[in-house]
Amino acid sequence: MYHQQDVAQPGKRRTFMAAFLLLAVAACIVPLLAHLLCQVLPDDDAYITFRYARNFIEGHGLVYNEGERVFGISSPLYLLWLTAVAGTTGAPIEVVAVRCNVIFYLLSALGTFLVLKHSTGRMSIAVAGLLPYAFHPGLMKLSLGGMEPFLFVSILQFSLLAAFRGRLATASVLAGLSALARPEGLLSMAGILLFVNLRDWRKIMVCLLLFAVPILAWAIPATVIFGTPVPHSIVAKSLPLYPLPEGYATGMMLQGFDRWAWATLLAGLDARLRFFVVILSGAAIMLGSLLQDSAARLRSTACLVLMVVFFAFYAITNPLLLEWYWPHLLVFLMISLLAGLGGWSAFALEAIRYRGEALKALAPAAALLWITMLVIHAWSGVTSLGGRPWNVGRDTDPTVLRTITYKEAGEFLNGLVTAPSTVAAPEIGALGYAYRGRILDVCGLVSPQAIRYLPVSGEERGSPEISAISTKLVEDLAPDYIVTMDVFAFKSIYSNRQFRVDYEQVEKLELPMELWGCRSVRVWQRKPD
Repeated sequence: MYHQQDVAQPGKRRTFMAAFLLLAVAACIVPLLAHLLCQVLPDDDAYITFRYARNFIEGHGLVYNEGERVFGISSPLYLLWLTAVAGTTGAPIEVVAVRCNVIFYLLSALGTFLVLKHSTGRMSIAVAGLLPYAFHPGLMKLSLGGMEPFLFVSILQFSLLAAFRGRLATASVLAGLSALARPEGLLSMAGILLFVNLRDWRKIMVCLLLFAVPILAWAIPATVIFGTPVPHSIVAKSLPLYPLPEGYATGMMLQGFDRWAWATLLAGLDARLRFFVVILSGAAIMLGSLLQDSAARLRSTACLVLMVVFFAFYAITNPLLLEWYWPHLLVFLMISLLAGLGGWSAFALEAIRYRGEALKALAPAAALLWITMLVIHAWSGVTSLGGRPWNVGRDTDPTVLRTITYKEAGEFLNGLVTAPSTVAAPEIGALGYAYRGRILDVCGLVSPQAIRYLPVSGEERGSPEISAISTKLVEDLAPDYIVTMDVFAFKSIYSNRQFRVDYEQVEKLELPMELWGCRSVRVWQRKPD
């Protein structure tokens, strides 16, 4: 087994360190400017967390609707962070989320660098891991969504780093903390336990108990307040909210790996052949990490195990992979590929008994070429759509821009509604943040009364990915208002004659860009009896 250190003459080392420092500054400056100068355009689901935070700050408790004890988000740690910062500074919650996410983004960049440095022993490979954070618009775009993915990734990385150093107690506590950033953190001990002697049951039990401490610190009060430690959003999605065909998530992950790791290089291949090439080439490269010495091999294996565990979890549970599900998959994919590349390089040079310096630059050069190709391809897609550079594509993405119209719908309802009323909607993020009254979430994320109507039948939804409005829910619960895009209603309530008798359209708000075949958001009001 082989472990190749970067060795160079003093002059070359100084040059390398100067280049590294410049890259490190770029890795901070570009994302920092993007987070500080971008237009604040969070993801729609982020506003659900924002409403919880605002209600808590305003003294209404940890609730979405006042008086309803339902916990409908899966990141209590991120909620605590937003509540603390916004409550202390008085800054708007959405601004805090977008601007301050740069902290977790940069922590994740540092974590990637350190994990690669410790798992390969090569500074050059570790530096290559900084490049996507510094320049890839896709990663920055995910962070600017105002959600928790890079908080989750950074905690995972520093948990691994603690394990690398033999600090298993710290690693276990951080792993438990990651479960409060995203529920997938419950799987994180798969990487940490690799560093424990499997015969040492006492140490294993201590690690598991320490892992459970932060989880129980949330679960116990959550059970007292809400009746369960399980977020209601997870209950709704498990029904399932989206009845996807078998293997759907696996296909989406392979498409994502193809797009993120290979850009357009495989675009000309048949889809099945392309997936085969993605799996085979990725596995072959990552297996190079197993060719290193025992310490480096163990560390690289821990990263690979986490990626495989997350992949397997999504493949089995088959969820709809929303954008904020991707960062931990992509970051550990990148780490595993770079570690594998370094391992193969060291193995090849040892096999030919090479002791010079020149060929040792081949692996970093290949990594640099690969990442540069990905960055150029990603930016070409962003610039072709126009928009401001610091928005990294968010201001030209119709799925992001729809939040503007939903906010307008919420403000319209604030001016229209004079008595306590219920507004039903399939997308409650920006709408619910702008509207100050009671929201009925037809997807059940924050509304238990909607659960018995899920999943919505195939006849009432355009596709499995659509969270359609149940006609039966509207008939039984009779909300005062319904706010929706046509795609969520055209096969259900719009096709129901009684709906046209009971409701009338009172507003139609144009979307900034056409989305899912829709050009507007409609507001429907229940007619007086």
